[in-house]
Amino acid sequence: MNSSGELYVCDPGITSDEIITRDESRDDTAISKAIGNNEESAESIDSEEKTVDFYHKTSYAFTKPVSASYFGDKFYESSWRTLYKKLCKLLALDYPDVFMTLRDQSTSGNREYMVYDSEIAKSLTKPYEVANGIFVETNRSATDLMESIRKLLDACLVDYENVEIRYVQKPQTSKNEEIFVPVIAQNGKAGQIPSDSDHSKTKAGQMRQAFIAWMQKNGYSQSSCNGYASALLTIGEFAKEKGVATRTFFEMTDPGEPEEVWRKLQLSPV
Repeated sequence: MNSSGELYVCDPGITSDEIITRDESRDDTAISKAIGNNEESAESIDSEEKTVDFYHKTSYAFTKPVSASYFGDKFYESSWRTLYKKLCKLLALDYPDVFMTLRDQSTSGNREYMVYDSEIAKSLTKPYEVANGIFVETNRSATDLMESIRKLLDACLVDYENVEIRYVQKPQTSKNEEIFVPVIAQNGKAGQIPSDSDHSKTKAGQMRQAFIAWMQKNGYSQSSCNGYASALLTIGEFAKEKGVATRTFFEMTDPGEPEEVWRKLQLSPV
């Protein structure tokens, strides 16, 4: 059991007389396909690595993964989203019955575990199929993705010691590097805006227009673009009023900053 003291407890809806066992029948080929590229990034060498803490809620803003070990099978990955996909696929391979139960629960309104059927997947931003007819949403922050992995481990009754994820802090963005609009980076494929030597001169209105242009390029209607932009502006102003941000989303230059502000808003009383 994964809970005592501050540990979390999740009930996947499986009765106490049911025994969850790991499916050992799948071969090494299935594991290899789920893991994919298994080469260590030279960038991670000599970096100060940390381990994801499944026992306590932790923010993973301004970080990136280095590697993961699943029941001894280790792979290297520098993208939180891709790492999440691989771990979900491995869990789905080993615990297919649990994932089918969670999928079926989502159709009746219980979507705590972020596991969906093909019909619900049509409404997701970036669905990923981890097993036949079973999908997860990948368009989420690193913090949310790791929280989802924790819940899935609990649902499958997997001890946290069997899954180790190593990560490092992201390096600070150089002034000479091109700056990515943070809200765009949080909503799929990042849109790039050439930066001036002094990015603080860029007006929020210009960033807003760049965001709208990016959404239009990705197939959104004009009304949807305006709606999302207005919502982001309103949330940003609210965050400033609550004291959890010093500027609006369209004035932010670090892709991890909106995620951190959103986390603080969730913890802040209304």
